[in-house]
Amino acid sequence: MNTSITYEHLYRYFSGHSSSFQKKQIEDWVREEDNLERFYHALATWEKQNLQYTADLTEALARHHQRMEQAPAQPSPPATRNMLRRLTSLSRWWVAASVALLLMTGWLYQTIWQYKTYATDYGQTLSFTLADGSQVDLNANSTLRVPRFGFDDATRMVYLEGEAAFEVRHTKNHRRFIVRTPKSLDVVVLGTKFTVFSRSRATRVALHSGKVQLLAYANRQKPEKKFMKPGEQASLDAEGHIEIKPIPVTEDPVAWKDHRFVFSSTPLSEIALMLDEVFGVKVVIPEQQVAQMTVSGSFTAHSAEELIQTLSEAATLTYQKEKRKIILQSR
Repeated sequence: MNTSITYEHLYRYFSGHSSSFQKKQIEDWVREEDNLERFYHALATWEKQNLQYTADLTEALARHHQRMEQAPAQPSPPATRNMLRRLTSLSRWWVAASVALLLMTGWLYQTIWQYKTYATDYGQTLSFTLADGSQVDLNANSTLRVPRFGFDDATRMVYLEGEAAFEVRHTKNHRRFIVRTPKSLDVVVLGTKFTVFSRSRATRVALHSGKVQLLAYANRQKPEKKFMKPGEQASLDAEGHIEIKPIPVTEDPVAWKDHRFVFSSTPLSEIALMLDEVFGVKVVIPEQQVAQMTVSGSFTAHSAEELIQTLSEAATLTYQKEKRKIILQSR
């Protein structure tokens, strides 16, 4: 690994003052994964010290239109006027598209260097340790964004979409650990074991040990605050309020870590939604009476078809697979 790249070299590279040889050196150096963290940290520092000029596009366009309106009108043939109208319309579209692209590119660029993203594909799980020593197990079709810099400071905050189990390490100075979800629910802890489920159809938190504070912000100026005790499960209702109940004895919120699926009088329609989330397979149930059938028990499966096959045999149903779709119906 080349260790001759200093922060001064990187600052010159960011400002465009590096020689061709130095650019090639840095581009080869940054290809090594061990150097990425240093590169991003240098970039963040340089950005703060060298704020870039941001053009006010709205004001510029207003000035342009004002100049156009003040210019003396020149008679033009109908064909020329039609062409000018089309060109003006095209120009406006191009400016709008360019602005949107710049904003999107800037957001993506900022997200990449500010956060490290852990992601899983359909049917995949991932276990890893964060910089503070906290352990995370990420379920299928999920992402967790963790700040690259300052994560181990006053507040440890991560952003979850999907499902994950956390074993948070308690720090000597009692730094809070916060899991932020898309549906305006924050899970605040100091050191504990808990599971967070945050998908489009529901948001839930199951506490296994320790203590958790929940903050729900939906449609309120002040967040709703509630505390959880071990053995409890919290969820958001349709209005974004927190409901806390004991975890049913028949449920296991972390069964997915062992590729197990635990159901307690769970309708097949709900199981179909879960299979779409975890495996990316759409389960179609044409018959209402079949969709309303409930399932109880623990089942091990590594694919949607494996689980559907087990359930079909137990409930005397039949299924047909079509690419990434399964049709489940009565025999």
